[in-house]
Amino acid sequence: FWPWFVHRLHAVLYLSEASRQAAEVRFPALAKRPSAVTPHGTYPVPPGARVAQNRDELLFFGGVSPYKRVGDLVRAFGQLDRPDLHLRISGATSHSQPDTDVTAALAGLQAHLKDSVTREDVFLSDAALAARVQAARLVVLPFAAVQNSGSVLYALSCTRPVLVPNLPPFQDLRARVGATWVHLFDDQLTASDLQSALDIAPEGAPDLSAFAWPVIGAQTAAFLKQVAS
Repeated sequence: FWPWFVHRLHAVLYLSEASRQAAEVRFPALAKRPSAVTPHGTYPVPPGARVAQNRDELLFFGGVSPYKRVGDLVRAFGQLDRPDLHLRISGATSHSQPDTDVTAALAGLQAHLKDSVTREDVFLSDAALAARVQAARLVVLPFAAVQNSGSVLYALSCTRPVLVPNLPPFQDLRARVGATWVHLFDDQLTASDLQSALDIAPEGAPDLSAFAWPVIGAQTAAFLKQVAS
């Protein structure tokens, strides 16, 4: 299918420079097609009900499946061994790809830390999601391999810093948004990675002007006019 499909493309829009490079490596013919990068846009976030709490909270949100590596987050949290810190995992388990690793990691937590972890195996409403993200001190999304992430843009739209893998799309995002908002870790997530991100408190709000929908719309329109001319 893919060689047939690629042959019929006249132009390509990518969500990141990393995705363009990956696509052109796999399908060299794409390098000869007009292309542009129009990034994933920000989210209109509903006001969340701030949760009154006397604790710092780490948050993973979104569907739970093996490539999300949530088990790595649970183990790093256990190694950090900070009873004053809470970990919340909010998102429904994938039925097609159940994550047995996160189940094992939760079961392996030390007894005194089990009450410091909340697992919400549900699909959250818009309002509940906004409340969870805005109540967190740090959003941790330890994906194995991605070309872009709406979840990261959602967290930043909620003015929450994120800790993500040191992958090309997140390197680019960090360069645009700032190192105090996008924290990167190498290889497998560790307790040290969590602590390093927690030690930095960003001020104000991240500059997401490059990800505003009017900007993306103008970029898309300009590209389509170029292709059609």
